[in-house]
Amino acid sequence: MTAIEIIKILHTNKFEVYFVGGCVRDMILGLKSKDYDIVTNATPDEISSIFKNYKCSIKEVGKSFGVLLINDIEVATYRTDEYNGLDDKSVQINFTPSLQEDLARRDLTINSIAYDPIKDKIIDYHNGREDLEKKIIRFIGDPHKRIFEDPNRIIRACRFKAKIDGEFESETFKALKEYSSTIESHVNPERIRLEILKAMEIKKASIFFESLHSIGGLEHIFPSMTSCYNHPHGPHHVEDIFTHLMLSGDSAPIKNKLVKLSAYLHDVGKPLVCKINPRTNDYFFLDHAHIGAKQLKEELLKLTFSSKEINFITGLTDLHMRVMPPDELTQKCIRRILRILNERSLHYKDLLRVNFCDTSGRYNLDKKKRFYKTKKLNRMFKIEVNRPNQVGCFNDLELDGNDIQEILNIKPSKIIGEILNYLMDQVLENPELNNKEDLTKIIKEFYEEKSNVN
Repeated sequence: MTAIEIIKILHTNKFEVYFVGGCVRDMILGLKSKDYDIVTNATPDEISSIFKNYKCSIKEVGKSFGVLLINDIEVATYRTDEYNGLDDKSVQINFTPSLQEDLARRDLTINSIAYDPIKDKIIDYHNGREDLEKKIIRFIGDPHKRIFEDPNRIIRACRFKAKIDGEFESETFKALKEYSSTIESHVNPERIRLEILKAMEIKKASIFFESLHSIGGLEHIFPSMTSCYNHPHGPHHVEDIFTHLMLSGDSAPIKNKLVKLSAYLHDVGKPLVCKINPRTNDYFFLDHAHIGAKQLKEELLKLTFSSKEINFITGLTDLHMRVMPPDELTQKCIRRILRILNERSLHYKDLLRVNFCDTSGRYNLDKKKRFYKTKKLNRMFKIEVNRPNQVGCFNDLELDGNDIQEILNIKPSKIIGEILNYLMDQVLENPELNNKEDLTKIIKEFYEEKSNVN
């Protein structure tokens, strides 16, 4: 059952019913919408009663909120919200027969437009369509009240500004600046995480971060990124560090949110380690990748990112300099990088994607040179990945710990691990050694030398 079929069924049963929110906004912009939200004056019980006679799934999202899912399409009863302030959970929900009252409770004018597909009619009590066409982000009514009701609307406003590439209306901007500190004290970190990931669906998500910074909100989300703003960037960059991050992230496609977010964050460690060369007066950033990864781990944990997500973002941040500069890399270096990636459960293609974004994030970009280096890196990694005896972990070795015990006639001990690490180093140096005969010889020589030393 499609969204339009749900509308027709409710309309046939003499209820008011409209599309609302994002799908209407997308329709006006000429975009294809992924999600369809429906509002109606039918109560949850009336909606359930109607659709139980059809072959469709009916789920309660929250009966007190008047929201049901019909075949995973949200159908909500008109309602009003009465907030106690600074807490989205402290709210009194009341059903109303009025579409106008339902639209008035929403945050932004561009999100308060309804559409009747039966009559092909737009209902717009708050001039949302005009704001959308003029690319203006404006709260409905008093912006201070809208934010006080739910401070997460600060982050949402910044995300929608990026989504439509718009500007804040003056009173909205003032209110956002005034309340920006409530992000840290009154917004659930999980909601912040969700807003960040939704922002990664926008090609120029840099507008999201820039908007947060302009109102003083970014420091409460990614303080490490805030420190990059207007920070000098050394001889290889014309742009400051923050601008470099924005250009890098914007060059990432939206199909992989975590790669895109990693591109926006990969150099946040630079201000923490910044030094000036006294001979040249140039800035340099020794070990910025590792320090930045440690800082990001703290910030991402605070924002309730999962362990897997944190490992992905911090791992790529920590390793992004390993493939720089490409002209100095050898196949042996590539094999070592692949081993580290394997240990961290990361894919080399994601590291190369962040590298591509990193090299794209500059004003003085030489596109031909970037293309050449990216192509070269791809080729070097493919050689090792496709190598028949490619070794990325201990399991890829032709001999294991049990074999070592049998060859040396020894019991399990710490030296088994030492030998395995030594074998791995030898095979990374020369992959052709990964056969039982050569590994057996290496094991015996290593053990004999170790015994003589002891």
